[in-house]
Amino acid sequence: MNATSTSRPSPVLIRELTPRGRGGVSILEIEGRGALIQLSRLAPELLGKSVDSLRNATLVRLRVPCGDGGPVEEDLDEALVWQRADDCFELHLHGSPVLLERVITLLEGPQSTRATPASKGQVSSRFGMRFEQRAELLLASAPSDSAARTLLDQASGALMSALAQLAIIEPAARAERLQELVENGRVAARLIDVPRVVLAGPVNAGKSTLFNLLVGQERVVVSHEEGTTRDAVQARVRFGAYAVDLVDTAGAREATGVAAEVERDGQAQGQTEASAADVVIWLSSNGEAPDPRNFSHAPLIRLSSKAEGGESAVDALRISSHRDPVGARELVEGAFRQALGLPRSPWKPGAPAPFDIPLRECVAELAALKDEASFQAALANLLLS
Repeated sequence: MNATSTSRPSPVLIRELTPRGRGGVSILEIEGRGALIQLSRLAPELLGKSVDSLRNATLVRLRVPCGDGGPVEEDLDEALVWQRADDCFELHLHGSPVLLERVITLLEGPQSTRATPASKGQVSSRFGMRFEQRAELLLASAPSDSAARTLLDQASGALMSALAQLAIIEPAARAERLQELVENGRVAARLIDVPRVVLAGPVNAGKSTLFNLLVGQERVVVSHEEGTTRDAVQARVRFGAYAVDLVDTAGAREATGVAAEVERDGQAQGQTEASAADVVIWLSSNGEAPDPRNFSHAPLIRLSSKAEGGESAVDALRISSHRDPVGARELVEGAFRQALGLPRSPWKPGAPAPFDIPLRECVAELAALKDEASFQAALANLLLS
């Protein structure tokens, strides 16, 4: 008696790759032999598509099939279908939980079954759930309210939704969206990766007084005696919406006397701090410029502490920590934002933002791609990595 195989094909699995209610786009994975047949019940035009065309994102209209409780031409949604691999498809549709449930119900049948939906805390190895999770992990250490709000938006799916929508919009609109993402990522970098701002300048120019003012308490001893500050002192402060690591350094002068070696060590430490700064604030009595060879790597803010009515350099901003502390703080905060090209109010409710270096690099690479096939492939790799 000849044995005949009676094995049945594995069922089509329908998986939710995005948690419900977290963003403007929901994504389903339909995998298994017969996946295309199941999808074509809602989008019959898929059966006429070539394999090559299905490998790229395809925009379809989802409709209720005949005999499934609705009229033949009842529209459900406009959706994006992408064949990621043999017998494996993704369906991108709008994120309404009601719509999502109905689509899954219509896709289910004798040869298909629903897998467990993704939920908070789970990671899909096929889709970028890691974006939301990484943002959520960073929330605990967010350095400012604006940083926390920006990360909360990304943890709620803002970035993922924006990236998924890039696949189905016109190239001109897509280029504009990408530039917005690049800019949002640049600002987010300054919110989340705290900038380092170093106070530098000659001795007795008022650096320690300004440092104490910006910190909000006396962290550094202030004295008319030259060379009082000999070590770098650091404090986390707020420049408006931005958290900043502010560093006060030893004054620049020719050190002499018994404490010369200690003072020179402090000045060397100050040079090291300045070389790693994102912004250098140079404060001097008359606003004279520093040696440009020492501060060519970062934006330089020049301040003059010359008494009112005295002469100061044209390019230096006059400041008085004693007579006008509120004005001094506002001047420094405004100069900081201008030096880095930052808005006063960096958080835009619900705005997508690449919030770490790898994401910002990927978005920049997407923005540089002109070939449509290369763009779609790179976008897919980003979403699925």
